Amino acid sequence: MARKKSRRKIQHPQQPPRPRLSAQIMQAQQHMVRKQWDRAADILKQVVQRQPSHTEALAMLGEVYANMEDINNLWDVTEKLTHLEPNEPTHWVNLARASLVNNLPFSALHYANHFLATWPEHEYADEVRETQTIAQTISEEILASEDTTQGASAEDLMLFEQSQMAFNRGDIKRGEQIAQEAIRRLPNAVAPLNNLALAYMLQGSLEEAVNIARQVLEREPDNIHALSNLAQSLFRMGRKDEAQTAARELCVLPNIDGILYAKVFEALATLGDDAAVIEVYERFEQSADAHELRLPIVHHLAAVSYARQGDVKRARTLWKRAQKIEPHFAPAGANLDDLKKPVEERNGAWPFTLNHWIPQSWLEVLGRAANKGTRSETAFRREIKRVLRNIPYLESVLPILLERGDPAGRQMALMIAHAADLPNLRDFALSQYGTDQQRMEAAQRATELGFLPRGKPVPLTIKGEQTELLLFAYEIYEKPQPADIPAKAQRLLEKAHDALVEGNAEEAEILSREALEIAPDNPTLLNFLASSLTLQRRNEEAAAVVERTVELHPDYLFGRTAMAQLCIADDRVQEARAWLEPLLQRPRFHVSEFKAVCLAHVELLIAEKQFDGARSWLSFMEQVDPEDPNLLRLRLRLMGARFTEKKK
Repeated sequence: MARKKSRRKIQHPQQPPRPRLSAQIMQAQQHMVRKQWDRAADILKQVVQRQPSHTEALAMLGEVYANMEDINNLWDVTEKLTHLEPNEPTHWVNLARASLVNNLPFSALHYANHFLATWPEHEYADEVRETQTIAQTISEEILASEDTTQGASAEDLMLFEQSQMAFNRGDIKRGEQIAQEAIRRLPNAVAPLNNLALAYMLQGSLEEAVNIARQVLEREPDNIHALSNLAQSLFRMGRKDEAQTAARELCVLPNIDGILYAKVFEALATLGDDAAVIEVYERFEQSADAHELRLPIVHHLAAVSYARQGDVKRARTLWKRAQKIEPHFAPAGANLDDLKKPVEERNGAWPFTLNHWIPQSWLEVLGRAANKGTRSETAFRREIKRVLRNIPYLESVLPILLERGDPAGRQMALMIAHAADLPNLRDFALSQYGTDQQRMEAAQRATELGFLPRGKPVPLTIKGEQTELLLFAYEIYEKPQPADIPAKAQRLLEKAHDALVEGNAEEAEILSREALEIAPDNPTLLNFLASSLTLQRRNEEAAAVVERTVELHPDYLFGRTAMAQLCIADDRVQEARAWLEPLLQRPRFHVSEFKAVCLAHVELLIAEKQFDGARSWLSFMEQVDPEDPNLLRLRLRLMGARFTEKKK
């Protein structure tokens, strides 16, 4: 239903505060005197939440919303006051004004008529008659232009308007109830059906929303509300191709009327079609409606698309334009605040808040799952996976939240993805969305789950630049595994270990050979023998032992790292990498094993002149054992190699 926007200035409620105010009310009053409207609103909302019938708090809250130019909440407060104090004329005055400013001409007419019939001699009667005249004119124009509403009374059409207001306030159930009543009273009108489809979509009943939208389109194939509801519902269901088909029909409609532009932008922004949003916005700017229509949401959604396309300057201009229209328009302010943060801490532009994507009913289910999962991480994971099975469309929405969600929405999506081990973690980690910390954590978990390769550089965006990073995605344990050798050989092995630590290579060799007589070809003993020979610079003998070790035990970790070191020394770099790569697929290492892997990789990457990668492996080793004596030697090797390469 097309609307003509009223230009009347919001009037402040005239009811004075009553005596004996509570401490909170007095505190709110002090903030109001200082024009600290946000602080006053926060306090008053707390009072009203605890005492919904607290008329003093509601009246003051109405004044606060008037000063904030928050027309949706102003209407809500004044409407409540008329029910609580129906004999207070100022409530009806303010409700008529708020209805007209909210583009609800039938409601404004109804409330103005009631006031003038009840208090015709009131001091505000002339002002209300002016409101009545404006509302009457707009209502008659609407009735004359829409055949489907012919014969309907102002009260009938008021139902449609008030269901819209309920949706705007987030009261979806109330909006659905009013829409159902409007359908019963206006069976030939499509507007109540569109509102019902919207209610179903916002409640997560997506199949019902699609069915009703299609019913409307059977009657009116070009109905913008229905096409928008259809595209958005299908997209939430994961049926992206069908959603895009409906959205394309929106883009080609000629002569879109006034406020209906908002539904077009809403659909295109939901689908994430930034190019289409920008194209339609530029067309909108050239239209006559752009000079008359004061809808901050239109400029905000265009700003998001410009920002996501890289034109931050243009985005900032449009967010400020939205704020000029409505100074307390939260989405614009929040996005502008996000731009002020360091690039690594930015969430990135978002079109809608969490409630646009996740219905309240789904949030309640997730909340119950979280409560059940407080016993343990395992229980939490189990509950989240159960929720995903029971709400299949939730998983379709998660990648949208990871890409375009507000901070709360993205954080919730990440929580679910981590708990359910979803592959979305990989795509998010490799994207430019969210903060650096969020992407790093997602990459770490994705690597642990096998969605990203272990031990290989991963292209992550860090501080706005793509950087190749190695991820520490291994479990490191310290408790030694019991050796499968006779006790006497084990005692000799321990003595050989002590001898190597003390630098007594000859004694370590003797002890290792003696132990090998008890446990021939044991890989651990062969490794100790090779190490003792290397320390004595008997490299050919050591190489022979290493080759025999890997021949007998091809999967033995220390044998493979020693073999890789031999290959690096002989400049057989590709062969060295072949010995090491299978080791990177292991999820866990003993600390000594991991240090051996780090050592070999640092040497390999220095040989390949991949100095950043070598530094990453060196940092991994330092995390595991910052006291390892090899660290200093490797740092010096790396510095020398870098210096030599620069001189070339």
